[in-house]
Amino acid sequence: LALAPATASAQSADLTCQFALTRLDHTTTNVLALDTNAVYWASPYVAAPGSRIRIEGHYPYARYISWNVYDAAGRPIDALSDVQLDPDPGSSNPFLPGADRFALPRTYTAWIEFGPKPADPAPNTLYTGDSRGGQFWYRVYVPDAGRDAKGGVPLPKVTLNGPAAGTDACRETQAPYATPVHEA
Repeated sequence: LALAPATASAQSADLTCQFALTRLDHTTTNVLALDTNAVYWASPYVAAPGSRIRIEGHYPYARYISWNVYDAAGRPIDALSDVQLDPDPGSSNPFLPGADRFALPRTYTAWIEFGPKPADPAPNTLYTGDSRGGQFWYRVYVPDAGRDAKGGVPLPKVTLNGPAAGTDACRETQAPYATPVHEA
C-alpha cells in the first residue's frame, strides 16, 4: 500500500490519504474470487475514530457492481449494489431500470462509516459495525464487450477523510503500515 498525503495548501494542510485497491480475480488468487466473470479490488482498513472512508467512482460499463465491507475474519458486514448508489448531482446511474446505459456523466460518491449501521442509514453509505478492522471490496461483474476489467472507467479513488485523517491516522487505518511520503 502506498501512502501519499496531498501537498499542504496555503491556508491549511490537506492530509487526506488514499487507499490502494489490490486486484483479485481467478487469475491472481484462488480464494474468495471464484467467479471467473467478476474482478475484485480490495483494501484492508483499521477504524480511525472521527474519520470515514470516501469513495469517488464512475459507474462502469458492466452488468453489475458492488461495494462490500467484511470484518477481520472475512464475515460480511455491509454491502451496496449498483442500483443502491445514488449518482452525484448532474450525473446518471446507468444501472437503474430504464436508465440510459451510456449516459454521461456517470459518477457517484459513497462512504464507509466506522461504526454500527443506524436504523435509518445514510444514502450511499456502508458501515463497519463493531469491527475495528477488516477489508472493503469493489466488484465489477461482466464488463461490456471491448471494455477492460474495470468496465472502461478508472478505478474508484478511495481516501480517508475527517478531522482525524492526518498522516498518523492514515498509517493506523491501513495495514500493513505504510511509510509516509512527504512533499515539499
